[in-house]
Amino acid sequence: MKELGASLTVRQTANKLKPRLIISENEGTWTVQTEISYKTTSYNFTPGVEFNGKSLTGEKVKVWLFSLL
Repeated sequence: MKELGASLTVRQTANKLKPRLIISENEGTWTVQTEISYKTTSYNFTPGVEFNGKSLTGEKVKVWLFSLL
């Protein structure tokens, strides 16, 4: 995380979290949801189609994912 620009405080806090990862699929659209005690983050995407996302530091990024299934 240091290489991604996350501060020491962010890295120490993240080290203590125990996230719950939920991955589901509905008619070709995939959802990846991460839940921690104070925040839930969710991404919906279709494999092979670019979409907007955010990096760990909050920067907007273009994401392209594909399914290995």
